[in-house]
Amino acid sequence: MIILIYSTYNAQNVRQNLGKSEYSYYFVLREFRPVLEELGVVVEVRDPIQEVDTIYRNCVAQGVACVFLPFMPPNKVPIGLSCPTVPVFAWEYETIPNEGFSDKPRNDWRRVLTLLGSAITHSSYTENVVKASLGQQFPIISAPSPLWERLFALFDPSAEPFLREVVVRVDGMVIDSRTTDLTPYSKAAERAISPVPLPLPPERQEGMV
Repeated sequence: MIILIYSTYNAQNVRQNLGKSEYSYYFVLREFRPVLEELGVVVEVRDPIQEVDTIYRNCVAQGVACVFLPFMPPNKVPIGLSCPTVPVFAWEYETIPNEGFSDKPRNDWRRVLTLLGSAITHSSYTENVVKASLGQQFPIISAPSPLWERLFALFDPSAEPFLREVVVRVDGMVIDSRTTDLTPYSKAAERAISPVPLPLPPERQEGMV
């Protein structure tokens, strides 16, 4: 089997784009790649529109199975390709985007996922959210990033499950957000033009802590 993979950023440009939208998809792709290489021959494409269907047609001619896995949000996934396309994406909210806002029908994820016919995500929560919109029969699986084997050496089973004490050394002010009303420090208050400085919370520690 030939497995085509793609993300907006790659090893050559991700460092210059850290923090930008979708940059983290490259790191997810990087973690999945060794597992995918156990399943077939992995080919990373740089231009899906130009490359994917060309490779797919060659595979069909040789009787070789081929699938395209774009690691990106569904609204960014190329649609209309001949190659079977299974988006690999993350989502953390209680509903997936369900409107074609900005006059772009593809911004309705339901439309794109229905056209593509299947998907992979990284948590059962997201899997359930998608099925809530597209029906319980929609073929989507939860496949978390395969980090365990690589990080197992760092795991100490004898360690305490939770830290009992944390020491933080700062030269400044410490505010406990659990006991402080942070409303006065909202962005709106910060941007407001007022000669009166924001009040300091009464429960605070100043100096060397």
